[in-house]
Amino acid sequence: MHDLGALDSETVWGRDPAIVDTWNLPTGADGKGGLEYRALLDAFRVLQDRFAGAAVADDAATALTARLAALSDDLARYQVIESERYDGQRPDLPGRGSAMIPPYVIDELIGKSMRGRVTFGRFHLGGNNAVHGGALPLLFDDLLGKIANYQQVKVARTVDLQVSYRRITPVGKELWLNAILESIDGRKRTAAGTLTDSAGSLLAEARGLFVELLPGQP
Repeated sequence: MHDLGALDSETVWGRDPAIVDTWNLPTGADGKGGLEYRALLDAFRVLQDRFAGAAVADDAATALTARLAALSDDLARYQVIESERYDGQRPDLPGRGSAMIPPYVIDELIGKSMRGRVTFGRFHLGGNNAVHGGALPLLFDDLLGKIANYQQVKVARTVDLQVSYRRITPVGKELWLNAILESIDGRKRTAAGTLTDSAGSLLAEARGLFVELLPGQP
């Protein structure tokens, strides 16, 4: 555990030489935060959805603000450097255990292909029951990054990501994901993915270029 008072913002949020491959970390009870972290993350996702869907009366807003500020103060005691955090470090949890990434679940990961599911909550609502357009590139970036780095010795990072929107993506419905590693050319890896509804209609598709890091690159 680290005292934030002893850490500057660059140490906590900036480059950390101890960063490891976040795609191949211990999972389940052996993963960061153990089994308890999943329950904590699930509760936080519910809070995000409830906040996004709330129209809070003035008198209630004051009380809720105080309670959230107190919770924030509690969490401040547990701040750590980037390499020691739990968020985004649990490949066995929806969205890799990140509160930012849409909570997609991988059902099958074999060789160069992957399939899974995702249900967008109220937190990702753009308008008229449609997922915010900015949430889809975030989802595809993580999804394609997963397949681009699966069983690879060295980590590759996103260089280019192109997303095409084919139909409105609905909130609150289980949707299907597919991804494939199309090619590896030296340090370059190309991956593609699709998002479809239960009827098989294409909602969005993406293609990404990922480049393997050079020694010393963060």
